[in-house]
Amino acid sequence: MMFVPNGETQALGVFQALRAALGTGLHSFTIAGMDLDGSLIVTQIVGPAGPVPGAVLTEVAVDLSRCLTFGGGVVSRSFSEEGSEIVRGWRAVGDGVLQPLTAGEVFDSFCINPNTGDPVSPELGVEYAAGIDLYDGSGGEVSPSH
Repeated sequence: MMFVPNGETQALGVFQALRAALGTGLHSFTIAGMDLDGSLIVTQIVGPAGPVPGAVLTEVAVDLSRCLTFGGGVVSRSFSEEGSEIVRGWRAVGDGVLQPLTAGEVFDSFCINPNTGDPVSPELGVEYAAGIDLYDGSGGEVSPSH
């Protein structure tokens, strides 16, 4: 059994809810957030639905906990067998909660140059979709249905 501190336990619950909400298939997750010293932390996890090795879960727990605590977000990229991809996003809004981005916000984050504001061509075969709501409406508890 793996021991993780409370914030990291909550982060693992959020990560498992993300994986459950996206369903079966191959998914990539990018977790971006700030560390205590203000430096950027970026973690990427790629793999099919199913068990995740303990060492990977520990890294996810630590980095997602920091993201949820100090600000940041998560992007998922789901791959279909036909070769298409769906990109979704969530932002950390405090109290360990990830808020789903709208499809427009996801599109803008990938298709607008943040430095110039100029449009960037969308990736071929990629659908930019809204994040999925992970919560049951009871104050930030991860929904048991996810």
